[in-house]
Amino acid sequence: MRKINCSWPGVTLLALMGVVACAFATIVSAGPTTKPSSAGDADAVLAQIEQLQPPKFDSTKQQDQEYVKSYIESRRKWAAEKAELEGTFVAAYPDHAKTPAMRLERWRLLASSGQDAKAQGECEQYLSEHADDADALYFLATTTQDGADRAKAEAAVDRFIKAHPKDERGAGLLSRMTMMDGVSDDQRKEILNRLVKDYPDSRVTGYAKGQLRRADAIGKPFDLSFTDTISGKPIAMNDLKGKVVVVDFWATWCGPCVAEMPTMKKLYAEYKPKGVEFIGISLDNPEANGGLSKLKEFVAKNEIAWPQYYQGKGWESEFSTSWGVNSIPCVFIVDADGNLASGDARGKLEDLLPKLIAKRDGKSADARN
Repeated sequence: MRKINCSWPGVTLLALMGVVACAFATIVSAGPTTKPSSAGDADAVLAQIEQLQPPKFDSTKQQDQEYVKSYIESRRKWAAEKAELEGTFVAAYPDHAKTPAMRLERWRLLASSGQDAKAQGECEQYLSEHADDADALYFLATTTQDGADRAKAEAAVDRFIKAHPKDERGAGLLSRMTMMDGVSDDQRKEILNRLVKDYPDSRVTGYAKGQLRRADAIGKPFDLSFTDTISGKPIAMNDLKGKVVVVDFWATWCGPCVAEMPTMKKLYAEYKPKGVEFIGISLDNPEANGGLSKLKEFVAKNEIAWPQYYQGKGWESEFSTSWGVNSIPCVFIVDADGNLASGDARGKLEDLLPKLIAKRDGKSADARN
């Protein structure tokens, strides 16, 4: 769930990788066909496994359907062969130094192929003899979080944290729980407060505090002032009173952000004459890594007309972190009185904007009367 709503910009390539993941489902469970019995045999199998490199995808051919089909088939064969060899090795050499990592990789491969139940079953069987294994417990917790059974996911997370309360990965698991389907606002607050209390020094905790702040800030003044990276003009929320303001947290490296930009431009053109302003909050990389130039180039090329606040530190940027923004695109909307109306407006602007405009215009009419 990382945060990250973001992915590669190529939509076709994304679809391709989804198909590749589905293709993994054809992998046969890797029971050992032969059992090597010597260190020399183990080294030979390891050498075979290490030589198995996934086929490279030529992104310039992603529109070529015959090439795509050929790539998927070659990727499927690679995955099947590697899974079989890893299964052989793990079964034959349970005490080998490389077996723990290989066992985890096998479980991940099974889970990525849609065989979550099988992967979790193997993991549970392993845990029956190694009850406190942190990596196994963590794998179980992450894979159950990807499912629809929230109670099962919560139990797996609690199981990991109980066994390893100081392991920083517990903070990440709690953070992911807040994004699961069916979690109410009150439950989300409870989880975030637990995260802040139990993991005060975790990097994730900074986002948790911001998310708690966001939940409590609805209906309260939204303060923001900066210098527009594009025009050099000062921008302040106080100067925008009377206008509904859309605040878009995004980055040029974020695939979904880029994909949604045409829709944002369309909404801007439609609603700006009605007293709506847009502000971009950039999570682009530091200037030393070319983030600023990429932002300026993208804005110019795509004719984005609204101001941009370039924070300059990527995910570590103070303003976005202070609001708990750990996934982009993320959209806030501020009402005409300057108060935060929503901290979760992505995909909802076509519904929210007319309502907030009508609310503002209704107040204005009442004032005139």
